[in-house]
Amino acid sequence: MPAIRKCNVAATIAGAFEPNSAIVLTTIQQREGVGRLVFRGTDAMETRHGYSIFQIALHWLIAALVLFQLFFGESMTVVVDAAEDGQPVSATDQALGSAHYWVGLSVLALVLVRLLLRLASGAPAPAGHGSRWMRVAAHVSHGLFYVLLLATPAIGLLAFYLGDPWGDIHSLAKPAFIVLIAVHVVAALYHQFWLRDGTLKRMLSPAG
Repeated sequence: MPAIRKCNVAATIAGAFEPNSAIVLTTIQQREGVGRLVFRGTDAMETRHGYSIFQIALHWLIAALVLFQLFFGESMTVVVDAAEDGQPVSATDQALGSAHYWVGLSVLALVLVRLLLRLASGAPAPAGHGSRWMRVAAHVSHGLFYVLLLATPAIGLLAFYLGDPWGDIHSLAKPAFIVLIAVHVVAALYHQFWLRDGTLKRMLSPAG
């Protein structure tokens, strides 16, 4: 009867994206001089099971601010047009126009924080094992989101201080956001209720 010896050893190493990632050497089995090592651990980019509470909070906060801009952003156009024509504006449009300006700056700042956090701590691997085109589509759509989230407020500032053609370019962001958000929502629901891979749940509950 071969002898079996088991022991648990924990070793912490510095990961490429998460300084405190750990690899746990869980089992050493020796049979007749042949050793077998079984590793179980976490990796910031490939084996994390979910997002941190800070990443989740930033995701939903940015989403809420973007929706505010989409619903109430036209007030800025009213304010700018009225200023060019020398016409008065209502107190509501004035307040919403001012809010549009500051919310846009907030989105820009929060997206930069989110990017820095992603570079520092990484992101979990995809929850499911979908086809290659689905993975490519997910990467492309997320990349487009980041481009829009950074470029839209930056171009908005140029439009506010310099006017056209930046204003016309800035106005193109709204339909682009609507299309991307619709695709994003449909994809999340498809993963959650059809593939049942827990993708949506990961953005609602932080990783343990």
